[in-house]
Amino acid sequence: DISVSIKMYIGNCYLGLDQPEKAVEVFGNLDSEDAQWYLALAYVKMNQINQAREVLEALEIKSEIYRAKAKELLADLAT
Repeated sequence: DISVSIKMYIGNCYLGLDQPEKAVEVFGNLDSEDAQWYLALAYVKMNQINQAREVLEALEIKSEIYRAKAKELLADLAT
């Protein structure tokens, strides 16, 4: 099985290559705050704002690491 670190790297490569659909496939199957953050970014790139908001709102509640970033991105998406 491919390790979580390798999957995170692959997902980020897809984001960097402007292939957010593939990134969603990778990040959507990982259960970590890091993966959820990048999942939200992939949704934003795909202009799937409602899905991005859902993920960001969950991060804002449960993540010490991503709380401030999630709050900031949610505010940006509201404008």
